[in-house]
Amino acid sequence: MAPKLHWAVLALLFTAPVAAAQQQQGAPRDSDLMSRARALIEKERLKAALATFDSLFRSEPGSRDAALGRAKLLAWTGRVAEAIRAYEAWLKAHPQDTEAMELLALALSWAGRLDDAERLYKVLAAAGSSEAARGLARLTAWRGDLVEGERLWRAILAKHPSDADAWMGLAQVLRRTRPREARAALARAVQLDGRNREAAEQLRWVDASLAPHVDPVVASMTDSDGNRVMTMGATVALATPWHGELSAHAQRRAAAIGASRGSSLSAAVAASTKQRRRANAG
Repeated sequence: MAPKLHWAVLALLFTAPVAAAQQQQGAPRDSDLMSRARALIEKERLKAALATFDSLFRSEPGSRDAALGRAKLLAWTGRVAEAIRAYEAWLKAHPQDTEAMELLALALSWAGRLDDAERLYKVLAAAGSSEAARGLARLTAWRGDLVEGERLWRAILAKHPSDADAWMGLAQVLRRTRPREARAALARAVQLDGRNREAAEQLRWVDASLAPHVDPVVASMTDSDGNRVMTMGATVALATPWHGELSAHAQRRAAAIGASRGSSLSAAVAASTKQRRRANAG
């Protein structure tokens, strides 16, 4: 249930510095391992990055960066149940770690444990977590309540109009029924965060789905002598509802294409018929 990875955001999750610990001669420092993991994440080599975090966690099991970084990558590589256990283990020793609670709630939602995630998000909301509002909006939309989901995302944007992730969340609930509004929301997300590959990809998808196109179709008809002939017509195929001038323009263009093709073919058929009649008369 995990959404497609937003690489730039994921890379930013691992930018916190790690204090270098005493290591044996020749062994890599923790800061070197963290730098290596970040580089692998930028290259989208998540399994290799996870292996690096495993090494970091083994050398410093009490490191917050190592513990949470490893759990994040477990979740992003599809090992969500292991990620949940890793977050829970960390929170058992550090129950006041708000970020770890937020990450646990997200992992629970990806695992389909929506009720558990909702309970945790509500605890976080009471504690003043800004991420809790986003989490509750996501859960509402995932449960199919698009109207309430839209209300929650718009409430977030009223307070944080520059929140690119909130614009993406709004686009998700609008895309099915109001695609042009969804497009505007995605365009805003891309404008706010130019490195957001997921928003840019979704924007291209929505643009493609909105674009009208004319598909030729073959229609059967008979000529004046009753002989069955084939002529070309045209129809407008719209992936999503369109209204107003664009629809009228597309329809006129389709009719013109169909008339042109039909006229050309009718002339050819007429010429062939005349030639056949001359041959029979001869």
